[in-house]
Amino acid sequence: MHDRDRRLLDAARRGAADDVRAALDAGASVEARDEELRSPLLLAALDDHVEAARVLVGAGAA
Repeated sequence: MHDRDRRLLDAARRGAADDVRAALDAGASVEARDEELRSPLLLAALDDHVEAARVLVGAGAA
């Protein structure tokens, strides 16, 4: 897994929408998966991080 994908997953988990944008701008994949195969969108949604989820959906996450 690329470091940029790890940054995206971490940002989504924390609900840090600006960091999600930055990771995506750096080339992170919206299809990245963590060790438990959870996507950034799922991680954001699990803790009701609405703005981070919106950024991910806007970038093509499904």
